[in-house]
Amino acid sequence: MVFEVKCPQLARVEMEKLNKELVEVVTAACAAQEVVGLQLYLQMQGFLSQVQSNTSFDDQSQEIAVVAEELSKPLVLGRRAIYFHHIIASNKRRVVKEWAIELELGGFSKIGWPGVVIVEGAELNVQEYVRRLQHLRWKQITVRGEQTEQIQDGGLDKLRRLPRNFHEFPENGMSDLAAACRTAGLEELFLTTMKIYSKLDDKEVQASAENASTKKKSKRNGQKAET
Repeated sequence: MVFEVKCPQLARVEMEKLNKELVEVVTAACAAQEVVGLQLYLQMQGFLSQVQSNTSFDDQSQEIAVVAEELSKPLVLGRRAIYFHHIIASNKRRVVKEWAIELELGGFSKIGWPGVVIVEGAELNVQEYVRRLQHLRWKQITVRGEQTEQIQDGGLDKLRRLPRNFHEFPENGMSDLAAACRTAGLEELFLTTMKIYSKLDDKEVQASAENASTKKKSKRNGQKAET
């Protein structure tokens, strides 16, 4: 008696094993002159149940491995300074705050033209927050400032500089937002939203410009000496 069972959900090795087992069942039943239909059904049912059980175990093992890998990574605190052309719509103002609270981020937003968001929390949560905001329709949204700190002893809260709650400043609240960031020691992060970067960067740019100017003068003086 020749037959073949096909199941697209099974791997080729599993199909070969199943067909081999079914042939053995049929051969034994024919030798004993027994009806084989029920035996084939029970054999297939048992085989498929075992495959499903093994697959579920493998999936669980993979999930555990992924979680273990994430837990083994060093925890990082992240901050972002996000610039918007404007934040006006009530639904957007609402999710800016609600998502921050959901992801356990502290910080501020300033509505109106322009809009500004400063947030702080676990780096992975900060990344998720930015990703969600970027999926909304904005005239302009740009992450202009970014800071990360690896968490040592004491945990995440020890490194926080912004309040755990999320505060919204009104349209005329830019100076208040600047003052709040200055008080938290994050003035440089706030200034990135205005494209004003650290004094160290300014000094480096100025030094590079002075070096270039000196080289040009030396080159001109050398050309004059040759003539």
